[in-house]
Amino acid sequence: MTFADWLSEFWGDVSNDYLLVLLLMVAISTLLIPFLSKKYRKYLTVSLLVIVLTSLSSNRILAAQIVISTIAGWFIGSVIQLIPQISNRLTSANYTAGILKEHGIAVKSVVPLATDARGSKSFRVVYQNGQQAFLKLSEPVHKNADALYKLYRQMLFRHVEDETPYISTKQKVEHEALMTLMAREAGVQTPGIKEIVADRHGEQVYILFDFIKGKTLSQISNKDVDEKILASLWQEIKKLRAARIAHRDLRCANVMIDASGEIWLIDFGFAQSSASKRRLNIDIAELIVSLAFIVGHKKAVDSAVEVLGKDVVEEIVPFLQGPAFTKATRTQLKRRPELLNLIRGYAVGKSSAADPQLQRLARITPTNVFIAFGFFFGIFFVLPQFGQLGQIIT
Repeated sequence: MTFADWLSEFWGDVSNDYLLVLLLMVAISTLLIPFLSKKYRKYLTVSLLVIVLTSLSSNRILAAQIVISTIAGWFIGSVIQLIPQISNRLTSANYTAGILKEHGIAVKSVVPLATDARGSKSFRVVYQNGQQAFLKLSEPVHKNADALYKLYRQMLFRHVEDETPYISTKQKVEHEALMTLMAREAGVQTPGIKEIVADRHGEQVYILFDFIKGKTLSQISNKDVDEKILASLWQEIKKLRAARIAHRDLRCANVMIDASGEIWLIDFGFAQSSASKRRLNIDIAELIVSLAFIVGHKKAVDSAVEVLGKDVVEEIVPFLQGPAFTKATRTQLKRRPELLNLIRGYAVGKSSAADPQLQRLARITPTNVFIAFGFFFGIFFVLPQFGQLGQIIT
């Protein structure tokens, strides 16, 4: 007699209880892992294995049910992690300063920064010698959020070229460091990397960059963005494109201007090497849209044509649509929905080609929803009526 059979005699049918306990344990483990040492993580892992093996010993539970319960538990735990009160647990300035000091970094102060950063938190670090650094923190919360975001994109959009979700937070940070170094090697002006630091649990990973004194393009007025700045920006994008590096979050919020007027590209956390022309074109399309909010659609398109050429601008026209852009850009477009048509029309006028068709990027459209609704309506409501047709006739 198996343990499951013995428990079934004592408690009744426990198959659903096993699955519920497994789901809850996975959710709790996902939620608590960032706050536990390796010792207690082992205890959680052993507990999960005991539940899984006990579940498998029951003939009433399928392996597929165990997999589904595990995925559902991870999903629930990841969503709960996104609650600010939980995700801020280990991201205080004092905690961060303590971690840096443990690694022998002479820190005078650590100050949180309000930045438009996706999937990370930012700090300004002041060393004992007065020098400064920009610190970017990645957590398991952000790793799980990244996986959820990529799953969401796979479900909603076609031909998604996202990177595979990272196994660990450190792998995610190391990927950003690699992409930053590749961009610098290609001649792109981006802050240099000072150091990568992980906390004692190996889950909170910090990357320190050279500190750039300046503002992002999204923080300055349109009067301060002249032709020289736009030309310098597109020259940096031209280098990035030549190296086949897709930034994948190319917005004005990720373009800095220092005190001397130099352009800096920042935040390569979502970047992709050996990118396809399609992905590179989406980068340019999004930057043109982002610039149009500041300098207007004509100036944004003209500056791109001046440096990149008419052919490149012609190639990006099919991607001038909401589904091609990041959530931040789509949110901006909701306030000015007419802007995309203005950009698209002006870009077509600047190129030699006729108005090209927009590429189909959205997987789920109103038409698809209508067809799916009709299919299920037919299966569950119409077909059963045919089974009763004989009774109705007689």
